[in-house]
Amino acid sequence: MDTPGLFDTDQSHEEMGVLLIKAVINMHPGFHAALYVIRYGARYTKEEYPAYQRFKLLFGSDVTGHMIVVFTGGDALKAGEDLGQKLLKAPKELRAVMDDCNRRYVVFNNMAVSGEEQGTQVAQLLQRVRELSSVNRERTYVVSNYSQLGEAIEEEVGKRTREVEAREVQVTRYAQDLQRRADEQQQQQARGNVEHQQQLAAASEHLQAKVTRMTDAITVNVQLLRAQSERRNKELQARIAAQQEANAKAKTRKRARTCLSVMASIVGVVVCCVMLF
Repeated sequence: MDTPGLFDTDQSHEEMGVLLIKAVINMHPGFHAALYVIRYGARYTKEEYPAYQRFKLLFGSDVTGHMIVVFTGGDALKAGEDLGQKLLKAPKELRAVMDDCNRRYVVFNNMAVSGEEQGTQVAQLLQRVRELSSVNRERTYVVSNYSQLGEAIEEEVGKRTREVEAREVQVTRYAQDLQRRADEQQQQQARGNVEHQQQLAAASEHLQAKVTRMTDAITVNVQLLRAQSERRNKELQARIAAQQEANAKAKTRKRARTCLSVMASIVGVVVCCVMLF
């Protein structure tokens, strides 16, 4: 049985819920399988998951025990690709849906043109339904709590729909609050990083100034030491020159005295010789 779409935007959630319930409660003796159709390749959005949640609230959470996910657009799968592996990396909302139905799914190729290929796909789906029916011991799913309400169905559906919408609002507010806190924390961290960078810059500037002062002081000291060393070298050289000059004069005086002594000796000898003659 084909039911109204969960994502029909032309009707309110309450109207859509009433149509779904009325379409199902008259099914006798219930249904063996509920086919949840999703197009493969189209991103499972955050808007689709709340609609799925409303579906579970309207029919009861046990309905997932009779649910099979049908992926259309299987022709978009590349050769050798395994949909089961790709679903492991799917959005968390879609993974939650797959976990609810115990990962029961089939894939339909929309581009199948031959009757044989189309028949094979239908056969695979029916085989899945038979396996599911066997797991549920041939028990069908009956939405019995609505059949007892009679004309109050719309009121009950409206009540449940409003409950879901209230939950959605709470979840949205909670998500927004988490996002706000995350943004505030990120901004605070950014401010902390800026302050930390400013502190590092100030410390670096202070250290650089200190290094500059030390370098300047060392340069001045080196210049002073060089000047002192040059002055001492000059003084030492002057002393050495003076000493050398003094030594030279002493040698000259000594040679002069020696010469005088020799001359005196010669004169004495000459005098003696004269006296002898």
